[in-house]
Order: sequence, then C-alpha cells, then structure tokens
Amino acid sequence: MASSTSYTWIWVAIFVLIVAIIIIAIVVPPPGVLPTDYSIQILNQSAGINITVSQVQLISPGYVVINSDVNGAVGNILGHSELLSGGVWNNVFIKLNTPATLGEKLYAFLYVDNGNSTFELPGDNQAIDNQGNPVEVSFYITNQTSSQLNFSSG
Repeated sequence: MASSTSYTWIWVAIFVLIVAIIIIAIVVPPPGVLPTDYSIQILNQSAGINITVSQVQLISPGYVVINSDVNGAVGNILGHSELLSGGVWNNVFIKLNTPATLGEKLYAFLYVDNGNSTFELPGDNQAIDNQGNPVEVSFYITNQTSSQLNFSSG
C-alpha cells in the first residue's frame, strides 16, 4: 500500500504537467496558425557581413530588410532575407552587401511580398502593424554579443 506522501508527489507531478501544457498552449501557436500582427525582434549585432534577426512574425509572406543609418535617417539597403512565408521565424539570417562596422546604427524593416516572390522596390510594401505603424526597429553594431533585445510589434 502506497503512503500518502507518494500520492502527494503524484498529485504535484500531475499539477505541474497540467500547468506546463496550459503555458505551452498559450505561448506557442498551433502549426498552421498565422500570427495576428507583424513584429520583429533583433539583438545588437557584432561587426561583419552577417546579421541574425532573433524573431520575425509575418501575417503574410515577406522579407526582413536591413538599412544603413545616415545622420539619424534611414539610408541604403544593405541586405534582405530570403522570402519568408507567413508565420513565426526564429534566427533569420541576412548577409549584408557591405560589412557593418563597430558603433554603426542599422535598421531592420519588414516588407510584404507583392506576390512575385522577389524582393523589389518599388513593388513590395513595408509591413504595417495593427496600430497603423510601420514595422521597423533600430539596432547597433557592438564589439560583444548583446542581450539588448530591440523590437517592434503591434
């Protein structure tokens, strides 16, 4: 016959399992369910030609586009992601045309594909969140891995 302590641990384990299932159901959308808004999250990056965007949420297919900063304003396009389908994407890799240098400020934008599966301007439009704001975020090139998460979301 099992002791009451054994039953207590079984009930605790069942409770923890139920709580974990509820948290996963709330945080992780089921496969095939699209996000309800656009968003982008990126950490400050190290110098070089590679940028990794932490997370992208797209309602429809689109691109992450990286631009330079010129005296506090958005400058030239330095690179863009491949076409991303609607959904949540983690660790999106972008190769820049020009290496980013230490101390530089860059911008990450979301663009919605116009249906031809090729990034082009004019043609593709900047993603707009549910509050009517363009989805964009600035970040910096630093000499160390950063825990500074920069994000734009509705």
